[in-house]
Amino acid sequence: MQREQIEQEALNLSDVDRAALALHLLDSLDSVDTDYDEVLWIEEVERRWKDYKAGHIASLPLEEVMRDARSRL
Repeated sequence: MQREQIEQEALNLSDVDRAALALHLLDSLDSVDTDYDEVLWIEEVERRWKDYKAGHIASLPLEEVMRDARSRL
């Protein structure tokens, strides 16, 4: 089965089943080199910082971010 076909079938699952599948897939990545994960996160942080400093993205006050996060729970 091709990845695209699996992805399409997974997207047809309920929210709960998709979340369970996502957690299972993420757990299966525990064997991935954590140094590589750290490099990817550092690259992402640097990209976002550059975008912020260049004015391409805006920041929000922590209180607003937390209020939004709580409302989604």
